[in-house]
Amino acid sequence: MAKKTAGIGLNVPSQPAAMVAEQRRWRAESDVRTLKEAEQIRSDRSRFNDAKRMAKSEVKALTRVAGKR
Repeated sequence: MAKKTAGIGLNVPSQPAAMVAEQRRWRAESDVRTLKEAEQIRSDRSRFNDAKRMAKSEVKALTRVAGKR
């Protein structure tokens, strides 16, 4: 079986074209669900503000961790 580089220096077996096509289809379906949910969040002001607050909190926590080298 032929091998190809995965882009990060790893050798992985090549996948059949049908499997790659199915994975791309699954990813596209997942992306559509994600985009729909994002639109629902954006249209709900309270939910959107809660998400922004949570994101700010996570960035703050990550900044503290990254600063402790």
